[in-house]
Amino acid sequence: MLRGLAVAGLLTAAYGSMPASSPHSAATQDVLAALTQKGLDETVQRFKAARANGQLTETTVQTPLGAITGVAGETVNQFLGIPYAQQPVVRFRDGGVRT
Repeated sequence: MLRGLAVAGLLTAAYGSMPASSPHSAATQDVLAALTQKGLDETVQRFKAARANGQLTETTVQTPLGAITGVAGETVNQFLGIPYAQQPVVRFRDGGVRT
């Protein structure tokens, strides 16, 4: 059931916002966008059903800025929708320095 969450996330990452210079035709982009939206809609419904049926275990952590609630998994916990103050700095992210 939760596998759909991962698939929808991958579809969104891969096709959710293609640049205008994408090699895909406009029709292909429209189809991919529709499939992505359909996948996201279905995933949201599955997530809501799993939560309502008690199949998801929520977990809350306390931070200096307040409580954050996420979903406890088998090996990791997920806390989604946490905004960043700034974009990651390239020189720290990949270990290289760009000029």
